Amino acid sequence: MRIKILKIAMAIAIAVSAAYAQVSYTITGTLEAGFSAVGNGTTISTAANPNLAAFNEFINAIRADANGRTVKIQFGDGTDELNLGTLVVRFEQTDEKFWSEITLSGKIKSNASVPNGYLIRIDGAIKVKSEADITNINSSETLGNSAVWVDNGAEFTVLNGTISAEYVVITGEANTTININGGTIMSKRPTNTNTYAAVRTIS
Repeated sequence: MRIKILKIAMAIAIAVSAAYAQVSYTITGTLEAGFSAVGNGTTISTAANPNLAAFNEFINAIRADANGRTVKIQFGDGTDELNLGTLVVRFEQTDEKFWSEITLSGKIKSNASVPNGYLIRIDGAIKVKSEADITNINSSETLGNSAVWVDNGAEFTVLNGTISAEYVVITGEANTTININGGTIMSKRPTNTNTYAAVRTIS
């Protein structure tokens, strides 16, 4: 009887640990009405027509709510694409506030341009896996207009989905890791030089 009780207690502990270790959020909305993230028994929202600073606070609020757990983030409702207008997503790591591993899914697009230079920026010692469709629709020839920018020791892995931009699709700064394990990397005007490569590395 004692052994059975111990086994049951261990099973409950493992189940609680697994539930705590991962949390999922679905981000929906429009620029005009505002955006919301639903998950972990809570809803995090922006006001209508958020500016870049307000949207960055929204993403950081998801980070705070996740509280160090592994995170799954779905862009859109599973059918419709999440359109950010000209806003961008920044996953930032700090000493006090940190992301665990992030997995992206769904569909997202933005007309993102310099000075931001990316639709999604991964900044710091974060591991991000993507199964999402990520599209920077900005048609400028400016080098900075990537779909994904990886910086400051971050690791980005493409598992599935399509990531696309006009020239450079993914930019990796020095001391970062980019893994293409699946999916499609689509440059609308590809070239053979690293300067305008679909996956560009900066040493």
